[in-house]
Amino acid sequence: MNKKIAVIVPAYNEELLIKKTIESIPGIADKIFIINDASTDNTESIIKDLGKSNKKIYLINNDKNSGVGFSIVAGYEKAYEMGYEVGVVMPGDAQALPVDFENLIEPVIKSESDYTKGNRLKFKGVSKIMPKHRFYGNTLLTLLTKFASGYYHIMDPQMGYTALNLKLVPELGLNKLIKRYGYPGHLLYLLNLIDAKVSDVNVEPHYGE
Repeated sequence: MNKKIAVIVPAYNEELLIKKTIESIPGIADKIFIINDASTDNTESIIKDLGKSNKKIYLINNDKNSGVGFSIVAGYEKAYEMGYEVGVVMPGDAQALPVDFENLIEPVIKSESDYTKGNRLKFKGVSKIMPKHRFYGNTLLTLLTKFASGYYHIMDPQMGYTALNLKLVPELGLNKLIKRYGYPGHLLYLLNLIDAKVSDVNVEPHYGE
């Protein structure tokens, strides 16, 4: 890869899955920014322990629980500040599969897209894998987000597995981003305001842990 890749991992009370998440991150990632959102379990101590042997890990501790959107912005801004060029969000619950990593970042690496996001809804048999309430909820949100964001080709708007060209960080006005779970659709809206190129990348849905 000819660009410096940062992985951004928002984590809140993920003591059961944070180790698996970190160990699943492909070796092509240059840095791993983990944003601990004031977890009340052992998430922080597990990250610190893993950091003793994995020098790619960079831990950011939020002073108080501020939401996943807030944590992702903190990761984007620190990665941009330190000179990384692509920011890949992999949530701390180990649901972002490493097998999809290179396909997700390729359009950003090649400057074909400014932002890519995973799309689980085109995966064969997704309605049997994804919990029914999530499947139907995502289908409805897809329709609503198309109109709200202006990106009519985008599906599965709540998918948190994404890649961003970090040169856009100063332009996006990320201080305005919704701090909690409404952030994915709002980020698409902010991207549309600066005419960013956005694309879906088909990924495999993963649940059960």
